Amino acid sequence: MASSTLGGIFFIVMGAGCVLLVVMARSIRPPKRQDMPPETLRRRWRLILTFWSIAWLLMGLGWVCFGVSILRYAVGSFVVVPPSAPLFDRIVYDLGFVGVFGGLIMLYIWTLMYSVLKRTTPG
Repeated sequence: MASSTLGGIFFIVMGAGCVLLVVMARSIRPPKRQDMPPETLRRRWRLILTFWSIAWLLMGLGWVCFGVSILRYAVGSFVVVPPSAPLFDRIVYDLGFVGVFGGLIMLYIWTLMYSVLKRTTPG
């Protein structure tokens, strides 16, 4: 019981850390580009930073939901939500996996967007 409680709290803190990362990231400045007008760079950077923020917030929500599922339904090292559980608990369980994997996919797309911003010239 104690290990599942510790594991659940770890995932909840990790989700809160993802949200804190998004809050702190609002001060990140765009990379320096001499060949791009400042307004174009600002607009592209705002889009990329918003996409990055949504990805981390989605992952944070997923980690928190996963931690709550561990706290409520951990059986040894497994998390089993029974079919007789309330609908809200089953939704939280599914949202945990969708949030984490969806956030990881969005972060991969963000890396592609960021590399394109650093490489391309304005057209």
